[in-house]
Amino acid sequence: MRLILMGLLLGGAMVATPAGAILIRADRDDAEYVELASRYASAVSLGAAGGEGVLIAPRWVLTSAHCAQAIEEMKSRPKLRIGKRDYDIQSVFILPQWVRGGSNDIAMLLLTKVVSGVEPTPIYRDVDEVDKGVVIVGHGPSGKAGAAQLARDGRARAAINTVNRVEPRRIGLRLKAGDDAPDLQGAIAPEETGGPAYVETKAGLFVAGIAIGAEGEWQNYARVSFYAPWIEDVMLDAAKQEMNSNLDGSGRS
Repeated sequence: MRLILMGLLLGGAMVATPAGAILIRADRDDAEYVELASRYASAVSLGAAGGEGVLIAPRWVLTSAHCAQAIEEMKSRPKLRIGKRDYDIQSVFILPQWVRGGSNDIAMLLLTKVVSGVEPTPIYRDVDEVDKGVVIVGHGPSGKAGAAQLARDGRARAAINTVNRVEPRRIGLRLKAGDDAPDLQGAIAPEETGGPAYVETKAGLFVAGIAIGAEGEWQNYARVSFYAPWIEDVMLDAAKQEMNSNLDGSGRS
């Protein structure tokens, strides 16, 4: 996970961040970030396409529109490694209102078969995200500030932050300094957008955000609760189409 922790500090001192690397708190071990990520198996690397996603239903991966567009522009769609198996992408659904570089940066990937061995994480539908703690997950190199080399083991790593800003279509996580920084604070690098922000409630674990980019100290995420109706419509329409194709004999056996 290429976590750039712009506010990873000891005594309030800022730490320089090399591009595309994970910087962890000087008083924390990388193994803590790896262990935290092990609890969030539904987080998915998009592999050769770059970026991240999250399994929200047995055949559905939620990601950003710009990551999905990158998949569409590839000569052949990459296989997604989920759990211990590889899965093919059957269809790509990008929110029609999305404009490259603009808002509404969210999309869905339909897999050809049901994922086994990994429990999907449902989407968050409530609108009370502000001040909630979240866990973000991604895959990639890691290392401490000033390290000569980075470990490129491809393992998932997770970090903690808080939703500090809520807008109609997105939520913002602010990187904090000193005593204000949460334990294992982190931020996702541009190459790992599309990844989930998980929120835990009394009702269970949910996906509250999809990473879309950063602006200064703010990490911006598409607000999943806002897009819940579109997400549900896409899933329902796809199910109807598959059912109809099976009924008229044109579907796959």
